Amino acid sequence: MRATLSALILTLIALAVAAAEPVDRAGVLLPRHFEAEGTFLELAACGVRDPLWIDLYVASLYVPQRQDAERAVRDPNSAKLVRLDILRTLLMPERIPEEYRTPLREELAPHPYSVLAQYYRDLRPGDVVSVLYRPGAGVALRVNGRTVVTEPGHRLIDRILQTWSAPREVSGKLQDMLARYAC
Repeated sequence: MRATLSALILTLIALAVAAAEPVDRAGVLLPRHFEAEGTFLELAACGVRDPLWIDLYVASLYVPQRQDAERAVRDPNSAKLVRLDILRTLLMPERIPEEYRTPLREELAPHPYSVLAQYYRDLRPGDVVSVLYRPGAGVALRVNGRTVVTEPGHRLIDRILQTWSAPREVSGKLQDMLARYAC
């Protein structure tokens, strides 16, 4: 009886350790959980942007623990984090791509936009860009953990996600991403 109980306990410990192990995507170790100022999120999806078979960045999505990712992304009452781990800047345009430049200019005042544009130009392999949304606090755009732009409300992250999913709806693109790149 004791041996069975010990084996069960060891199995549960092994499962807990495996669930805490980071996920490896293109050599980037993504934590399964993320905590930001009291907001606890878990990794829902991740994938590698690889045009022409060149890995440019690893994109990951974090949503509240045990919450449906598709619902969380659209819900202004749910925190969310989009993280980009830059692998190569070789094929990145010199300026923020037009499809993102337009909504960013529409949502941000000129000074925050120019700060963001400068950080974009300075991105190097190994840099981590994150867009964190927390209800009541709004959006914080960070580069290597340093907050470079903040914006109240949910609208900025919503526009970023709409641009990312175009020409489809966010939910359709997210369903595909979760099906293909669940972590």
